[in-house]
Amino acid sequence: MIGFLRGRVLMVTTTDVLLDTGGVGYTVFLPKRLLATIAPQSELELFIHTHVSDTAITLYGFPHYPELELFRLLITVSGIGPKTALGVLSTGNPATISAALSHQDVSFFTAIPGIGTKGAQKIIIELKNKFTDQDFDFQSQQLTSQGIDALVNLGFSKDEARAAFISTDSSLTLTERLRLALNQLHHHG
Repeated sequence: MIGFLRGRVLMVTTTDVLLDTGGVGYTVFLPKRLLATIAPQSELELFIHTHVSDTAITLYGFPHYPELELFRLLITVSGIGPKTALGVLSTGNPATISAALSHQDVSFFTAIPGIGTKGAQKIIIELKNKFTDQDFDFQSQQLTSQGIDALVNLGFSKDEARAAFISTDSSLTLTERLRLALNQLHHHG
């Protein structure tokens, strides 16, 4: 089972990307809100859900692990398949979806193609108690990505940057975490 892919984007369509990972091209379906931000030839890292059916093996990709977790939680709901779950994640990030669940916002889910009132109610009933907002802390994930990207832009490798930034206290601001990570990288380098 494929769990993570890193590679160069060869092509972007309205539903997926073709990702070159060392000479092998994978078609990966992504949330629509993410597709709009991806340019061909850019580097992309995705957490992957591999869906196996009688007719195909389909890959669904997410830039942050909490999105993958939420996707997997959504497909546990009877009647919600991967395409519909991807539609939910195309509509909002984990924080907004979590808020819709905790506020039992049926209209949020019925606005998604393929989900009617009964389906929305089923999603809310089955998932509202399964997690809290903290389980899908999207802002923290975004902050980590920004920190790692900033360190990479300063000339450090992605692996060095990730290790240094993740080792800092997550309750600090981005600037404070970057300062600590830079100190750590300069002392080890």
